[in-house]
Amino acid sequence: MRRFVVHLIPALVLAGQGVSYAEGPAVPREDTALRITGEDLAARGATDLAAALRLIPELVVRDDGRGGFDVDIRGSHGGRVAVFIDGIQVANAYDGGFDVQTIPITDIASIRVSATPLSPLAGAGGTGGVIEVFTRDASGPQVVIARITADTLPTVGLSATARAPLAKHLGLRISASGLGGEHDIDPPAGGSVDENRRAAAGGARLEYHDGNRRITLDGTLDDRHFIAPPADLPRLVVLDRDLNARTQLTADDKLGTLGVHGEYFLHYMQRSSHQFADAALTDERAAENLEAYRSGGMLAATRPFLKDLRWTASVSAEHDKTLAVDQANSYVTGAFSLVNSAAGVQFDRDRVHADISGGLAVPFGIGLDPWPEGSGSLRYKADPTLDLSVSGGYKGRIPTLRELFEPGVGNPKLGVEKVFLTEVRAAAHADHLRVELAPFFRQTNEYIGPIPPADATKPRDLAVIGVDTLASYELSRLAQIGGSYNFVHVTHDDTGVTERPPAHRFDAWARVAANARFSALARVRFYGKSNEDGERLDRYALVEANVTAQLTPEYLAVLRADDLFDAAPRGRDGIRTPGRVISLVLQGAWQ
Repeated sequence: MRRFVVHLIPALVLAGQGVSYAEGPAVPREDTALRITGEDLAARGATDLAAALRLIPELVVRDDGRGGFDVDIRGSHGGRVAVFIDGIQVANAYDGGFDVQTIPITDIASIRVSATPLSPLAGAGGTGGVIEVFTRDASGPQVVIARITADTLPTVGLSATARAPLAKHLGLRISASGLGGEHDIDPPAGGSVDENRRAAAGGARLEYHDGNRRITLDGTLDDRHFIAPPADLPRLVVLDRDLNARTQLTADDKLGTLGVHGEYFLHYMQRSSHQFADAALTDERAAENLEAYRSGGMLAATRPFLKDLRWTASVSAEHDKTLAVDQANSYVTGAFSLVNSAAGVQFDRDRVHADISGGLAVPFGIGLDPWPEGSGSLRYKADPTLDLSVSGGYKGRIPTLRELFEPGVGNPKLGVEKVFLTEVRAAAHADHLRVELAPFFRQTNEYIGPIPPADATKPRDLAVIGVDTLASYELSRLAQIGGSYNFVHVTHDDTGVTERPPAHRFDAWARVAANARFSALARVRFYGKSNEDGERLDRYALVEANVTAQLTPEYLAVLRADDLFDAAPRGRDGIRTPGRVISLVLQGAWQ
């Protein structure tokens, strides 16, 4: 018998109605749409969340300059893109980013994405878009999933997830992953150095699930050691430790027609880094030890009223604090708090769905004034083959601790970066063809550019127009083709902004299946010229392919080639990507 619950995530669609919790929350955030499932990730040979997100045409996975990766949505990246893991935002307290490599791939049940700002009902940030990652439930039948990967860099990785019932309504899920690599980095200034990548991550979830009541306790820990590109001498950065720990408690219930949700989270990061002036790592020039904390929680409620309406209200709070100590034993500390309150109304009848929400963000501890936020959308199903929608939002982003306080770089006079975005979207599907078109406009006021920030007394405004297009066609039951085109253009810039995404991006793909057990997919991705931190990067194209074999009901094998023609495009500070990489993935699943 299927179990039904109400999982109240702020800005939810169907809270109060019965939904299945098979492999991840079934009630998504209102402004996100399903993009890819865990089964898709296995079939495509994705080795981590960064590789998974590269499969979504609207996203660009960027090198964050510290050995990890963050995600770009329509030119917005870093702390502007809100990343949620099972309903809780996971940005680190120091720089607002989240390294998407750190989640065991076998944990992921589905990924949802929105290119519009986060609803005020869901809390702070998210001015550039939302990525939601849902992991596998701890409740449910016993299952074990394990995956081993190896590639030509060389790198070897292992990821495993297991869950088991402990009692009638109580389940446990544990997961772990490990990675080791010996890839050589060739700095532009000469020499060669082994990145010496080592990473380990683990997590556990304890879940109580009985009817409408669901309580989860999660804990995760990851620790990494690597040399961080860009490896441009004399600032070759060795991260001895990059430790991240998260714990979170969520509770959902339904009291009559009232859905209620509560959550608490605590995130901690510790980073120890050294800068060297030589590839032999003997001439140390600087060192830093960094700690940052982020804690907070949320309370939310929702209830239907009249015939087709529903109200939702939420209040959330977070507190961020950092301590950084350099080689000379000088240190800097900084902290702030932020409280968000919001309310919204949804209307749903026949072919029309509308929602509107508004809220107020109130910062404490850094001398900034409160600001209002809002979002809304209207969707209309014109006929069974055509969906039309218009949406928009006004959202603020408080400067990160790094932007405010980092020694010699931060600027405590920075204001709140405020974004207005509007989007029109049309999705048509007929027979075997599906097409989506989404033009958009985004205005950013008091834009916070790359560190070091410009004079905070000058207005820094940035406007962007663009369009996202996607199309796919099913040639037959065993063959499909598709592609996308994304255009982003900075319409005015009189403030010396040094970041511009590729104006033109497109991808094209084809998939064929010999039968239910064997399939192959090829994809080409093109990126136009871009500008990162004032450095002009040339256009490039990447070709990738994979062959998938369902060897037995339990075992899946994927042979994958990235950058098949070895383009190795140049990135930040002259560092090139590894070029052609051949990977082999073997996954087993047992119940």
